[in-house]
Amino acid sequence: MFKHYFQKCVLFAALLLLVGNTGLWAQKTAQAPTPNVQVLTPKERAERASQKMTQQYQLNAKQQQQVIDIYLDTNKKLREARKSSYKNPQAKKVTFKRIKQERQQALRAMLNPQQQQKMDEHIAKREARNAERKMKRSQNSQK
Repeated sequence: MFKHYFQKCVLFAALLLLVGNTGLWAQKTAQAPTPNVQVLTPKERAERASQKMTQQYQLNAKQQQQVIDIYLDTNKKLREARKSSYKNPQAKKVTFKRIKQERQQALRAMLNPQQQQKMDEHIAKREARNAERKMKRSQNSQK
């Protein structure tokens, strides 16, 4: 009888240890920061976008500052939209799309005609790539 009671106690203790350690492990992994992910401020993201556009379109100093200003303004609008439409995901999606289109139009407007042509080519390539990906996803989901 003692042996049977002892076996139950050991099994119960082992189960408690297993469950307890799993819970601790889950808490630790949930709190661990994601490696190799750099969180940028809105200003840093705007500067990065300006650098990228400078490489692509050979922007001058005035245009570089305009890109930063446009991205900071867009970030402000997106934050406001995130707060105001957080309960309606569809409205949020439409609003975000509109704000990003406005950003693209503002960026295009500050470019000279040669830069605009180059930007239009980049946009056309990106849209073609996105359409191709969308088609592949729809084909994969039908299978």
